[in-house]
Amino acid sequence: EDAKYFFEEFQKSFPASQVHNNLGFVYRQLARKHMPAELRYRFWLNTVMENTPPLLVRSRGIRTKMPALAIKNLNRAIDYFSRANKASPGNISTSLNLATAYLYTGEFYKAQALIRAATKLAPNDNRIRELKALALYQQDDDIDMWPKAVEILSGIDSPSARYNLAQLYEERGRSEQA
Repeated sequence: EDAKYFFEEFQKSFPASQVHNNLGFVYRQLARKHMPAELRYRFWLNTVMENTPPLLVRSRGIRTKMPALAIKNLNRAIDYFSRANKASPGNISTSLNLATAYLYTGEFYKAQALIRAATKLAPNDNRIRELKALALYQQDDDIDMWPKAVEILSGIDSPSARYNLAQLYEERGRSEQA
């Protein structure tokens, strides 16, 4: 909460891309604070500052709705991340932060557009590949992209990719593979 106040005051004098990115980050973290654990920790998003993986949250058949306060903070985060991304369109971090906020709000196609643009700038960046897998997996109930998401995550050697892969297996009822 304190960071929000200071960044909002600072941006009045210095409305730079990184200040907007930091404000977006603060609002995304505030949104996560108001989410139930099964939404907050469904996936380990590498653009969110977490040094250790969250506990594996069994999320098969998620029925939890995003709380109104979380949605409000996510919308503020999207506003600030969008400003930062517009001011620094080649900055991969701001693009991925915005894509992550869109994943939380269920705007998977907007996230995918940002991920595609980031892929052109850094095709071998594992953060981008992980977010791509998660956006594909969640994009549409009528299109099963689970195999493609598993393929992408299986090719990435990182703790967050392994966690997310385990979550995908768990959501499909394949606990033994998770």
